[in-house]
Amino acid sequence: MVAVRAPRRKSVPSFLGEDDASVRQRILVAALDLFANKGLDGTSIRDIAAAAGCTNPALYKHFDGKQAVALFLFEVCYSRLWSSQHAAVSAAEGFDAKLDAYVGRYLALLDESPEAMLFLNDHLRILWPHASPGLRRRSILAQARSLMLEARKEGRMRSVDPDLAAAAVVGTLVQFARMIHFGSLRRPAATWHAALVALIARVAD
Repeated sequence: MVAVRAPRRKSVPSFLGEDDASVRQRILVAALDLFANKGLDGTSIRDIAAAAGCTNPALYKHFDGKQAVALFLFEVCYSRLWSSQHAAVSAAEGFDAKLDAYVGRYLALLDESPEAMLFLNDHLRILWPHASPGLRRRSILAQARSLMLEARKEGRMRSVDPDLAAAAVVGTLVQFARMIHFGSLRRPAATWHAALVALIARVAD
């Protein structure tokens, strides 16, 4: 039997728990990278196992299959994004401060793990219907809509529908994350904080 050599350990984003068993953690980090760069359809269980430095049977001790790995990663990453932005916005007062916190937290998470953000953005349509009911009550679009309603409370954004404004905000951040990941825009993402805040603020004015 040929031994499987563990690859050089990649840094573990805080999206993934440090308390996970070593093999399980390697599987998650490897799968996240593969899903972000090759997609679900372009990634096999063998690809994940090889990238994680383990055998297929070892992978199946932790997950039932590729879909189970993908859904676990999706729920963990989505929950982290929603919770982190919710906390940042809740701690701020007024639309301008909330927008600054909202964008700042998104960029911090993007710099920490661009793979996680790209994975979320590209697989939302596929994995959202299979997510747990608790997670589906945490809508990132609804979060953005609440931010736009805050602007309306302050007498701004009178001529723009809040749902349309929320879609524009989320769409801007999604496309920005994709451009950062593929190198179309320079890193770190936080470099663009002020410019993004100013761009999104125009929606409310």
